[in-house]
Amino acid sequence: MNKNKMIKTTVYMPDKLYDKIIEYSISNLEITSLSHAMRRLLELGLKANKDAVGRTLMEVTKLHKR
Repeated sequence: MNKNKMIKTTVYMPDKLYDKIIEYSISNLEITSLSHAMRRLLELGLKANKDAVGRTLMEVTKLHKR
């Protein structure tokens, strides 16, 4: 087996978990960038992919603008 072969993984988040992340992000609006959001999510013990974090940031931005 080739040791250099990369294994791609995708993280799927249940809706309830996704809602919790959005809730958490809204209550901590000091999140300023994608990398900052990644760090915050990892602090919660979540291994999130960039798409999930991006969606979270978009939702937070939408809700914050109301």
